[in-house]
Amino acid sequence: MRRFSCIVGSVFLAMTQAQAELVINGSTISSNATVPVTNSNTYTPNNNFQSCLANLRSQAIAAGVSGSTYDRYTQNLTPDYSVIDKLNYQPEFSTPIWDYLSGLVDEERVALGKQKLAQHRDVLNRASQV
Repeated sequence: MRRFSCIVGSVFLAMTQAQAELVINGSTISSNATVPVTNSNTYTPNNNFQSCLANLRSQAIAAGVSGSTYDRYTQNLTPDYSVIDKLNYQPEFSTPIWDYLSGLVDEERVALGKQKLAQHRDVLNRASQV
């Protein structure tokens, strides 16, 4: 069982059982997951959740997702406010900055990055001109 939480502004969403398939600009994005939704007494739902979904609906339609598709895959969404409690325990917030960075950046990663830059320099240069 996988757990998905999605940050949309300050709203956290959790889908119960869902299978989503969206086609945007010719690309198909699919997801089939069983997702537990936990309840938290720390935060309570408010009207902003429905407002957020309505705002996202107009953005999805503008991106080429049909209204019926959006409605079908968002009708059972509920806020998962337990995620908010967990935010402060993420390493970028709970570890001193230099310790956090030293865990992310080391000589091996820098060397690999330089190697990939050299390998793909032509493509990157062309992309930066667009």
